[in-house]
Amino acid sequence: MENTNSTNTNSNESIPASKDNYFKRQMKFMKSTKVIVLMGLFIALNVVFTRVTVYYFAPYSRITLQFLSTSFVSGILGPILGGINAAISDIVGFFLFPAPVPAPFFPGFTLSALLSGLIYGVFLFKKPKTLVRITLSVLVVSIFIDLGINTLWLYLLYREAWIPFFAARLIKTAFMIPVQIILMQLMFKYIGSKIKYVSTIDLPE
Repeated sequence: MENTNSTNTNSNESIPASKDNYFKRQMKFMKSTKVIVLMGLFIALNVVFTRVTVYYFAPYSRITLQFLSTSFVSGILGPILGGINAAISDIVGFFLFPAPVPAPFFPGFTLSALLSGLIYGVFLFKKPKTLVRITLSVLVVSIFIDLGINTLWLYLLYREAWIPFFAARLIKTAFMIPVQIILMQLMFKYIGSKIKYVSTIDLPE
């Protein structure tokens, strides 16, 4: 009986320790040459996808392909590294390729990018890239980040009339949700083997 209790106690203590060390293990993972190269490539890709506007739906409502690169890197490197990658991309992109609408650097958008990477990673990292998971990740990012936090940041920056400003972004978000789901599902489907391979390279458990 004593041995059993001792075993249970040790196993229970190891669980929170593993969770507490997750951030440290992810940071240690960044020392991998493969990971550094991947993050550099995805930062460049994210900058291009963010700064190249596909369509201006309305003033301050751009349609870009940023969600593809952010969800991809978060799905293969995890929420923490994916969030860091997205935040660095936002900073680099702002200073190298300023937005067409003049605006000062605003750290709120960097925070939004970080949170988007975290959310995509939580839903997709080391998990099956199913339609349900992709849909949930898109809904959370679209509603909480794009429509919620980013709309607040834009309102604080430009002080536009709130109702028409919010309505335009609501229509844009509603239009983009199914587009993002379809494109992300195609992306993960056709390069799924590469994602599976990268996800097994020296990743922390």
